[in-house]
Amino acid sequence: MAFQRLGRRLEDGIAAYITANKASMLSGVDIATPKREGRVNAPWLGVYSGASVPWSDEDRRGEIRGPMRTTLRVSIAEHMKGTAIDQYCGEFVDIIARAPRVGFCKTTTASSNTFIVDWQNVGSEPTQIVAGTKLRIAGNEYTVSTNTNTAATENTIVLTTTASITANTAIFIESPVDVPEFGDLRDYLNDLGTISVLRIAFLSETPNVQGDLRGQDFEFEIDAVNSPGLA
Repeated sequence: MAFQRLGRRLEDGIAAYITANKASMLSGVDIATPKREGRVNAPWLGVYSGASVPWSDEDRRGEIRGPMRTTLRVSIAEHMKGTAIDQYCGEFVDIIARAPRVGFCKTTTASSNTFIVDWQNVGSEPTQIVAGTKLRIAGNEYTVSTNTNTAATENTIVLTTTASITANTAIFIESPVDVPEFGDLRDYLNDLGTISVLRIAFLSETPNVQGDLRGQDFEFEIDAVNSPGLA
């Protein structure tokens, strides 16, 4: 029943996604949701949901047992001092809005133009990678020469230049492709099994200053429905 509050599950799920994917980013940032006990100290990142309304599909409007549309906000507060001003806001954007992930490097390569993408944990073969496609690997951009499916869940990628890539490094596609917006985040939330997310859309980004704190609010719109149980 979608009228059950979505916020708690979305808040917990997105906080967990950020924690799982931040690697060395957001170092020292206190990540919190409204149900988190105790004091939250700056720099902090807060995840909380706003108004929930029936999904605005014209065939469902007014129903309370269909999907709900929820406004979710991520707020970041960091001290305006030192050399890291605006660092955490930028790192959050890198985590939440990075290019679509197409797989992971199978084995470590050193100064080679060829490597293997293992896409079994992504779910589908990266057929959208063609000659000229730009890939983002460990913060660097590379151009694809060829892409060939060479095993059950593996593709061999040949680059136009050499690269040194460590095994299990995530591979992202930079070129514009027809992929679901926030696909990685949506899949992560659905895999948790506590909520079913149909759509995630970015709405706005709003800066603010309070005393010696710099604030930044990111607002998203999410269509979702709860799983059957609330336990």
